[in-house]
Amino acid sequence: MKGHFCFAMEIIFSKTVVREDVSMGMAVGGKTERRFKRPNRILARSFRLGRDKWKAKYNKLKEELKRMRNRVADATRSREQWSGRARQFQAELERLKQTAAAQYQNQPAVPSEEGEKRGR
Repeated sequence: MKGHFCFAMEIIFSKTVVREDVSMGMAVGGKTERRFKRPNRILARSFRLGRDKWKAKYNKLKEELKRMRNRVADATRSREQWSGRARQFQAELERLKQTAAAQYQNQPAVPSEEGEKRGR
């Protein structure tokens, strides 16, 4: 169907329309005539169904967008949580390494088995 959607309301509310749009090939010199051959009630139903389909499609996409945004927010929150835990474990590992190194340095030297055998 050629034309603009705004003309649909003209068709629904009036039986005849003055055609003035030259770009659509409707200039008839101000004569009033029907733009469509179908009855207005059928056109109105068709326009309503088209609008309803468009709204359903839009609402479906809107719900999917909201679902995806929530997934991104959850993933971001989870990533930050795991990153924080990894930093904590890394800090604990460094602390344990330092403690182990200090204990190793403070330990008395243990004589090797070869040195004990020679002394006998």
